[in-house]
Amino acid sequence: MIGAANDRISILRGVVDDDFADPADTETTVRKGVIASILEKNRTVQRDDSNTPQVIVATAGRVAANTDIRPGDRVKSELTGRIYIVDDVVTQPGLGYTPDMRLDLRRVT
Repeated sequence: MIGAANDRISILRGVVDDDFADPADTETTVRKGVIASILEKNRTVQRDDSNTPQVIVATAGRVAANTDIRPGDRVKSELTGRIYIVDDVVTQPGLGYTPDMRLDLRRVT
């Protein structure tokens, strides 16, 4: 990873049917101890139809370019124990090097 890391993560993948035939996430670990950076950014917005301000939390992550991670995977922080869903994986071309992959994350626990 090229950027500054602040966490190690486990990548979770897989879905099974529960007792009621509904899909449920599994805790199957694809990879453990992946060096990553997870950053949360708060932003306060005010809607036109309400006087109450709302706080929106945007979460982004970065991992090394060769990491096997896909949209729909879950990421578990080994530092905090929080679990995030990977909404999108963005790779950008680099000139002479392969930059880190950016993850758009949504916190679920």
